[in-house]
Amino acid sequence: MPNPTTAHSATPKATLKQINYLKALANRTGTSFTYPHTRSEASAEIQRLRNINGTGRTFAELATDPNAPAAAWDPPAARGLASDFQDFELDGYGSDCRWSQ
Repeated sequence: MPNPTTAHSATPKATLKQINYLKALANRTGTSFTYPHTRSEASAEIQRLRNINGTGRTFAELATDPNAPAAAWDPPAARGLASDFQDFELDGYGSDCRWSQ
């Protein structure tokens, strides 16, 4: 009977270098990633994050740069998107809040 502890040892685990690179990419693109268990999963996540068009700078860097465009780091609600709700559309607060319209 095969030993269950050795069944997964044949799959190489994600390297520390891959994990650190994933963290840096996620920080640069402003996204999160699924923690990879294998090297192939880590490579797939790295490729996915590389395909995301980021600003090339972290959110902290953008927030402290006076020349950075506001849309690059502001939350969507601060940008005034058409899909944002208006104050007059709501009644109540917290768990008692309801649509008024």
